[in-house]
Amino acid sequence: MKIWKWWTKKPQITPAPERRFILSLDGGGMRGVIPVRVLIELQKCLKEAGCEESLVNCFDLVTGTSTGGLIALALTCADQSLEDLLHTYKVAGSVAFPPSALGGALRSITAEKYPVDGLEKLFRMWYGKSLLSQAKVRTMIMAYDISCGKEVEMKSWEDGDIPVFDAARATSAAPTYYSPLKRGSKVLVDGGVIANNPSLFAYSQARKLFPECKDFTIVSIGTAGYVHKMANQSTSGILNWLDNIVPMYSTAQKRTVDSVLELIPEVSYIRIEDQLCEKISLDDTSPRALKLMSDHAETLCTRFRPELEELAKALKENRDASQAGRT
Repeated sequence: MKIWKWWTKKPQITPAPERRFILSLDGGGMRGVIPVRVLIELQKCLKEAGCEESLVNCFDLVTGTSTGGLIALALTCADQSLEDLLHTYKVAGSVAFPPSALGGALRSITAEKYPVDGLEKLFRMWYGKSLLSQAKVRTMIMAYDISCGKEVEMKSWEDGDIPVFDAARATSAAPTYYSPLKRGSKVLVDGGVIANNPSLFAYSQARKLFPECKDFTIVSIGTAGYVHKMANQSTSGILNWLDNIVPMYSTAQKRTVDSVLELIPEVSYIRIEDQLCEKISLDDTSPRALKLMSDHAETLCTRFRPELEELAKALKENRDASQAGRT
């Protein structure tokens, strides 16, 4: 007797196309209050979209410079909620930027504007003795090595033996504000020297990490830096340029990043930032400055609410696809 065997052909399952999400956080000192508040709003949107994952677990790479680097490390390497982080920014500013015994102007002539003691105290409290390798997701922190004139990308997947404390100390060592961090032969200062908006460096690393990916979404959150301009009558002479050259370079640098990323076909670039109504220095801890920044953050959250809601849905869909089998 002939026995017939029947096989049911299994349906071909087409895997979801690879999509990667990057979170990039600007430098800006005390203005870090603004991106933290925006992240709290994004976290709310995620919950409303039905995503139970923590915000940071929805991103494939988190990167930051200066205060943005500190926020990134708090998200990926410390058990600190965004709400706690926002509170810390509001109450601990005077620890990081204490009134100088010599007076800010006088001290800055002979030394950095601030001693690092208060800042390092905060870092020990936030990060303890953890290493970059303990980051919950891939994390990259920007600094700049003034001994050789080169960017330094401290990456959790390659430089895991770097203490989180050192990464925080290096990325926040703003020239003239804090002394550099000396680590071996390197002399490290604030990554804002080369990448106050680190999105381009993040994209470069993401291309190496995910060579098959053709769909990158970069969520770049700024610190409402003032768009620096100079009147024609103030562009001659050394004295006129002394207070203008650094903020001018910072404005130009950030706008260059925006322009380049918007032209890359495989990148969806979401830039969340708007200019403050007045200039607020990165070390301004006054109640008035904090209120201005807090009010600005609330306005920003309202203005970008539709974009944050759409982003939350996309993050949830991508997370669901990853859990269904995509790496």
